[in-house]
Amino acid sequence: GQWLRFTAANPAVYAVPDAEVPPEVRPRRQEGLVSALGPAASMPVLQGGVRVVNDSSGLWEFYVLRGDYRYEDQPDFFTSDIINDYSRALYFAGEEASRRGEGAAAAPLLERAWSMHWLFPETATLLGYISFTAGDLVAAKPLYETAAALFSEMLRLADEYVALPGLKAEIARGAAETWMHLGVLAERAGDSSEAERLYAESLRIRPLPQTHFNMAVLFWNKDWPRVERELTAALALDPGHAEAGRFLGQVRARRLQGRP
Repeated sequence: GQWLRFTAANPAVYAVPDAEVPPEVRPRRQEGLVSALGPAASMPVLQGGVRVVNDSSGLWEFYVLRGDYRYEDQPDFFTSDIINDYSRALYFAGEEASRRGEGAAAAPLLERAWSMHWLFPETATLLGYISFTAGDLVAAKPLYETAAALFSEMLRLADEYVALPGLKAEIARGAAETWMHLGVLAERAGDSSEAERLYAESLRIRPLPQTHFNMAVLFWNKDWPRVERELTAALALDPGHAEAGRFLGQVRARRLQGRP
């Protein structure tokens, strides 16, 4: 809330890479390594006397990155951190392009981010989502599977290094969302048993309201008590989940009518 009030009250707010900006702070636009937040992200600029929305995505073409820019190959943490800043900036630029529905523009930015830092599962997840929304389920599946493996490795490292609970919860959420997406792919392919297994794995890692809702949809017209339990669980986690509330009302009305 404080971030949102701050960005709303100031016309130009910019964040450097080591600022941990909450994902809810939108809009966001990358200007190289720096993030423009709030009103500054959509501030129009003059080009040839014409007011246009500022787009600095081409700025990356002017960067000269000499040497080995792979995070995992660096001899010290300071250099790795700098490369991580570049990788995350490219990811954020790709994420914003994806939010605008520009998947073709987002993919090269995400691939470049991933090439700098392999253990960055969010890039694989978003690339999988871009393929999924484009209707290419064949390309989406291995990307999601790779993301799931990378999230598993991050959870292992978090345990090994005794990471803070907040960080572990964030990683677990990303892992659970990835397994949920794999369940959606299995369901689209007509493999209900595999979809159930993948949704169950997602819920084991971290219960998410959407995963419970998807499980309810999977058992619709097959196991009404199970549907009711899953929808109830979804609403317990997110009381504002409109679809879960609507479908739970239908299930309970059906039960009150004595319908099997």
